[in-house]
Formats: sequence, structure tokens, C-alpha cells
Amino acid sequence: MWGRRNFFPLISIKSKIDQNGDGRSGALNNLGILHCKKEVMMIRKIYTLIRSLVVTSGFAGLVLLLPVSSLVSANDAISFKNDVFPVIQIKCLACHKPGGAGYEKSGLDLRSYVGLMKGTKFGSIVTPGDAFLSNLNVLIEGRASKSIRMPFKSKKLNPCDQKMFRRWVDQGAKDN
Repeated sequence: MWGRRNFFPLISIKSKIDQNGDGRSGALNNLGILHCKKEVMMIRKIYTLIRSLVVTSGFAGLVLLLPVSSLVSANDAISFKNDVFPVIQIKCLACHKPGGAGYEKSGLDLRSYVGLMKGTKFGSIVTPGDAFLSNLNVLIEGRASKSIRMPFKSKKLNPCDQKMFRRWVDQGAKDN
């Protein structure tokens, strides 16, 4: 019979998710499974729920029925205002506003959603619904020449932010 002593798999999963408490240092992250603090928090909630179910009901079979990857909410809508724009403000806005080097070279004004969707003097930067073809994603994911990779002459966006931009564009790049 499953009891508290036989509940070690979930305990070891939790420790592998976040060994140092920073949301990124666990073994699962080293395998590329987890990138975002938000995903780690979701896994922690799931872990706590499953643990309480197993401890109170002794039903450990539930563990085998829950694929963790499907429980991490990959279909949550990404908000431009709450998710995308804060990253733009920190990583992009210094150059991509009137008077900035990025604005002078490309004409891309990132002070607003309208400016982002307007694009550059060379054409559009976002292809709503298709992150693979979207120039924004090509530039921030490092799929373009190093001479035009964004952020320019700065540390690239972390995988979590790259993934968030990709999901936002794939969801239609909405102003929400």
C-alpha cells in the first residue's frame, strides 16, 4: 500500500525542479524542461495538490496519470501589457525610441503596441500568428546575423522571454 514513505518520487521531482529556490537551477531545467519562473510555480502548485491527495487518500496512482508537461499552462494567453511590454521596456526601449540608435537606424519605435506593429522603415517586424516567420522572433532568438541580433550589443533575452514572445506572436500578437 502506498503511504508517506512510498511518496519519494514526487519529493525528488520537486527537488529537481528547483534545488536552490531560484526557479532555474534544478536538474529539470538543465534538461531544458523548465525555463520560466511561472512554470516552476505551476509545478509547485501541482506538486502540493498531488501530495495532499496522496497523503490524505493514499491514492498514489494519480501520479502516473498526470503528465506534468500538459499541466503547465502553455495555452494561457500572453498579455502585451503585462508580459511583453515590460520586457521591451527593460531590454529594448533604450535604443528603440526617438533619439535612440535603434530608432535612428531602423525607424522602429517600441514605446507602444502601435509602434511595434507599425514596424521599421524596411517593413513589418511582427507577423501575427507565425512566430517562425516573424522578424521580431528571428532577431531575438538569434536566427539572424550577429550584426543585427537583438538586443544589440547586449545580453540576449533569456529562454523564458524568448518563449513568451514566441507564444505571444503565435497567439496573434494581440494588444491585450
